[in-house]
Parts: sequence; C-alpha cells; structure tokens
Amino acid sequence: MKENPFEIKTPEQNSAQDVVDLFVDVFPDFYQVLEKGHTFINGPRGSGKSMMFRYIQPDCQCLAKHCQISELDYFAVYVPIKLTNINIPDLARLEIHAEIILNEHLLTTYVMSNVYKSVGWSFLTEFLFLLVHIYNNVL
Repeated sequence: MKENPFEIKTPEQNSAQDVVDLFVDVFPDFYQVLEKGHTFINGPRGSGKSMMFRYIQPDCQCLAKHCQISELDYFAVYVPIKLTNINIPDLARLEIHAEIILNEHLLTTYVMSNVYKSVGWSFLTEFLFLLVHIYNNVL
C-alpha cells in the first residue's frame, strides 16, 4: 500500500532520518535554544517549533552530526504536554491532595517515558555508560 502524500504527521511521528532530511533552520534564535539559560519560543501554528525541538533530540543529532550519543554537546528531551492525558476528570472526585499527588506522578511517568523514547534501544547501552560516567565524575 502506498503512503498517502497528504497525510499530516507531527514531528513526533517522523523518524529521525526524516526529521534530519526535512529540518530547515528558519528561526533566527535557533542557536540561542542550544545555549544555557532560558529561551522563549513564539510562533504561529505550523511554523516549525515542534520540528525544532524534535531536531535537537539525540537520535536526530547523532544522524546530523555523524557521531555517537556520548559525543553530543547536550542531551535534549522533548516532552509535548499537549499529547498527555494528565488532566483526567475522574481525579476531581478525589481529595485535593490526592489529585495533586497523582497528577505529579502521572507527569513524572510521562516525562520519563519521553526520556526513554528519546534514548531509543539503539542508544540504550551508550546512554547507560554516559549516566554512569556523569554519576561517577560529576555528581
């Protein structure tokens, strides 16, 4: 079956190779995002904000820079909140403190699942060695 040329895909649904092939640096402040500190990204829907965040993830950066994950200058994790089911209406029935605790747990679980997706199975061993190195030498 042929792929639909009019299918809409979000950056999260594209492979790393597709993102690297399609990425165009249209934001003048793109390199500011890569610097330490805070950066506010503002743009209309469809302007490439999510694509930029997908592009700086490790799987894309390894392809773009032809390097291993341990050779990257940073490790980016993109956590798109718009795709979560964190605000479950059934939680309103619980007491206020229970709702906060459960929401915090769900958000933490969601963030970590995105970290694991960013790492990917092909990077898992190298990522674990990197974590051990950070733990032993930095912390």
